[in-house]
Amino acid sequence: MSLETLAFDLAFAFSAGVFSLFSPCSFPLLPGYIAYMAGSKASGKRAASVGGVCTIGFMTVFTMLGAIASSVGSIFTKYVSWIQLTAALLIIVFGLTMLANISLPLPMVSLKTRENIGLLGMYTFGLTYGLASLTCAAPIFFSIVLYAFVGGVLRGIFTSLAYSLGMGFVFIVLAVLTAEAKRSVVQKVAALTPWIRRLSGLVLIVVGAYLVYLFALSS
Repeated sequence: MSLETLAFDLAFAFSAGVFSLFSPCSFPLLPGYIAYMAGSKASGKRAASVGGVCTIGFMTVFTMLGAIASSVGSIFTKYVSWIQLTAALLIIVFGLTMLANISLPLPMVSLKTRENIGLLGMYTFGLTYGLASLTCAAPIFFSIVLYAFVGGVLRGIFTSLAYSLGMGFVFIVLAVLTAEAKRSVVQKVAALTPWIRRLSGLVLIVVGAYLVYLFALSS
């Protein structure tokens, strides 16, 4: 795997993680969760620690899923080119569903937390939120899984880690803004989530088209 390919993989996965946290059905609820977990008088440092530990929870969930997907994919190396084409076309379809604002019918995962929780509670929330985000950002997540499926175990792990860090980056920024009483900024961003969803759909379409192009070159 070349450095250019690795850079593309990581940039795509990180961007996908950022976009996934801006889902209209979850982003507006996050400030309330964060404020409740961190405590009503949380400092920016406390909020950042909440975001950091939750990010480790994201990384646990998605790295495991990415490793499993890429391990299964490695079994079918004989058909890797056709699997790549199928994955590319599915990524384009997922992008189109986001542009059309179509939600995939998936079971909802409930989120439970309590005020001023410790490190273990923050980590558990990160695990739970990682699973819950699949119901809101399923097309993005499945695109990452498909990308991991055809890329080999190591590539799948790196991709999943970058996806987790993208989610974590936004989560930490949002936590600090919430603690610093920058609610007006959060509300303005929340109002943009439908447009961010469409933008993420366009990104998936571009990535899928790029993968189709690579398939055409190698055929």
